[in-house]
Amino acid sequence: MSVGECVARIARITCALNLEMLSEMMRASWAYSVGLDASTDSFGISMLDLRIRIPVNGDIHNFHMLVVPMFAEHSREEMFKLLFDSLSALDPD
Repeated sequence: MSVGECVARIARITCALNLEMLSEMMRASWAYSVGLDASTDSFGISMLDLRIRIPVNGDIHNFHMLVVPMFAEHSREEMFKLLFDSLSALDPD
């Protein structure tokens, strides 16, 4: 295994563990709020930035959940679909 493959594997595992932890916190919480930011980077690629705010032990914590590439237009429908699919994967209930 090359160094690059090793780094990629560690990055995937780290992301999976962090998303699993976030999923557990979302399912354990009675409510959470969502923040969205749609933008285009310097290479012309559109992105949707998803943030979650969750109450934990009396404090509200702000977590960066995902940055999802948007290959379609920045329509409300497309943003809703990306948001719905992402949240459904982490909190199916």
